[in-house]
This record gives sequence, C-alpha cells and structure tokens, in this order.
Amino acid sequence: MPIDIKELQTAITEDGAVKDFFASAISTAVSTAVDDATKGLKTTNSDLKTEKKNLQAALDKMPTKEQLESYTKMQSNLDSSEDAKLIAEGKMDEVIARKTERVRIDLEKKFNDSQAELTTTQEKLVNVSGNYANHRIDETIRQAAIASGVSPEAIEDVVLRSVGIFSVDEKGAIVALDAEGHVTTNEAGTPLVPKVFVSDLKEKAPHFWPGSSSGGLGGSGRASDDSLIAAAEKGNVSGFIDQRRAQLKKKRETRFGGASAK
Repeated sequence: MPIDIKELQTAITEDGAVKDFFASAISTAVSTAVDDATKGLKTTNSDLKTEKKNLQAALDKMPTKEQLESYTKMQSNLDSSEDAKLIAEGKMDEVIARKTERVRIDLEKKFNDSQAELTTTQEKLVNVSGNYANHRIDETIRQAAIASGVSPEAIEDVVLRSVGIFSVDEKGAIVALDAEGHVTTNEAGTPLVPKVFVSDLKEKAPHFWPGSSSGGLGGSGRASDDSLIAAAEKGNVSGFIDQRRAQLKKKRETRFGGASAK
C-alpha cells in the first residue's frame, strides 16, 4: 500500500518521536552523502600538498641563477674550444699531443729567457771583474812609479805605458804574460813585475825622472831627497806631490836668481 504523503507530513509534525527520528535519519543521510561527495576532494588535496612539498624540495636543490649563468658560459667555452671538439670526436691522442706541445713551447720560452738573463748577468760580471782588475793594475803601477821617484806629472804616462802588458791571474797576482801564457821577462831575463817594468823605463824614458845638476832630485839636497823617497815608499801620494813641488820651486828660484817663476 502506497504511503500517503500528507499523513506522513502530519505524523512528522504532530509526533515528536517520529519527528526526531526523521531529523536524525535525514542528518545522517546528508552527512554520509557529503562525506562521499568530498572524500575524493580530500584525497586530492592531500596528494597536492605532498606533491607541492616534493616539488619545493626539488626546487631547493636546483642551481641559482648565477650558477646557471656560470655553467652556461663554461659550457659555451667548452663547446667552442678545439680540444673539446677533438674530445667529442674521440681524438684523445691528438688532444694530449696538443697540450704537450703547448707545455713544451712554454718551457722552452722560459728556458731561453733564463739563458738570456744568465748571459747578461755573466757579461756584467765580466765587465765588473775586468774593471776591478784594471784598477788594481793601474794602482800597482802608479805606486811603483811613485816609489821609483817618477815626476808627479809623468806618473799617468807610466800607467798608460803599462796598459795591455799586465793582467791578474787566478791567485790575484799581477803578472805580465805573453801570447802563449808564459811569464814575460825583460832583456836581463828578470820577470816583468810592475817594479821591474817601471825601473826599465829609466833607460827608455829618462825624462820621467827629474834631472839635477847637483846630483840630487831637483838639486834640493840629500835630506829633501830622502824625505821625498820615504813619502813615495809609503804610498803618500799627496806628500810626495807637495814635496816634489817644493823641490821644483826651489830649483826654479835657484836657476833664476831667487825669483819665483810662475
């Protein structure tokens, strides 16, 4: 028998127990219907949250913009390099040969630069050593000339005459050697040391020594001569020159009757 809708509405309205029953049933039905309808949405929302979390973690591991730009530039350089092309073509032997050649050229250049620098340094050392040796020779001849009584104005002439005759050996001694490296001697067979060289000049260049009509150096007297020789032997160049000038002055005064020649 079909349900009379009007009777059902009257029963629900007038009977409180029926009313509560239907209200509860309707509420449960609605709640169940809502849960069924939103169950898929809740699952989808949860999945979306998990996926978002995973995507964020993956994003955090991604390189920064600056890193990407640097990588792109490096990749561009790599792609454009000849070595990279050869590597891509599997020509490793050729790449190694190219790198080896570059290293060889660089090392050869550095070696040549070092050799050039060494040669320059050696040349400077030779020049310095030569200048020092020449200075020693000149000073030794100069002192020998002073000790021998050479006129002050002739001393440098004596030094000039010794140029090219003497050298400094490995032991630092001043020697005179011939073209074959043998010690040079004078006509008497005496080794030509600086003192002997200067002494021999008395015959070749007697004008280097002052003459004296009285038998002394410049006619100044034995005492003055001894003083002059002593100054020369001690290497007192300024004292020798001063005394020699005094002797010459006195000689001129004597020759010109006491007048001082200037």
